[in-house]
Amino acid sequence: MLKRNLKIVSALALVVSIGTGFTTVNAASLSNKTAKSVYCSSKNFKTKNNQNFLKTKLDPLVTAGTITQDQETAALNLLTSSKTNKKSNTQAKKEKTKDSLKTTLDSLVTAGTITKDQETAILNSSSQKKAEKKAEMDKVKNMTQAERKAYFQSKKTARKTNFLDSLVTSGTITKDQETAIKNLLTSNKNANIQAKKEKSTTFLKTKLDTLVTSGSVTQDQETAIINALTSSTSKSTKN
Repeated sequence: MLKRNLKIVSALALVVSIGTGFTTVNAASLSNKTAKSVYCSSKNFKTKNNQNFLKTKLDPLVTAGTITQDQETAALNLLTSSKTNKKSNTQAKKEKTKDSLKTTLDSLVTAGTITKDQETAILNSSSQKKAEKKAEMDKVKNMTQAERKAYFQSKKTARKTNFLDSLVTSGTITKDQETAIKNLLTSNKNANIQAKKEKSTTFLKTKLDTLVTSGSVTQDQETAIINALTSSTSKSTKN
């Protein structure tokens, strides 16, 4: 019974990570390698394929007896939100990313590191770059598998830059200002990763506490499970 409960907890934790593990693009790092990983990730989570993709991940767990058919159905219903909700969530994420960059730049304006005009130029450049990336992804999406492979192969030899480099080249910001922006973005990203890890830990503990209360697992086992799952989660967020 104990072994089965541990399997179920691990399986459901995996399901949650699959459903929420979208690739996030750092505003200061828009390399071709990142573009490829974003495409591959988003391809698997198109609205049309989302439930089928998740089902292929869960079916082996049903076959192995780790979870039941009803548990699989419940998990799929939970993780496959409606098209309207997905569109709303995507828009919310875009706004959050935009606000995050603006908040970062606002602090640099306040500190006198960059001017208000430079902040506006950076935000405009970021929006333009994102629009270009979206157009690129739409273009790649309509390619055949062979064309896509050749396309990304050709990108490997291209010089990898980010949108801040072009602003330095044009004289909009200095190299020192670019470094200051990148350092602050990296610091904020690390803080967000830590916050997500803590949120994940709290979520897992809330779920596992019921197993501790019922005597299915011990307190030490709960701690070990949480440590294992959050350690794995933190590694996956490095992409």
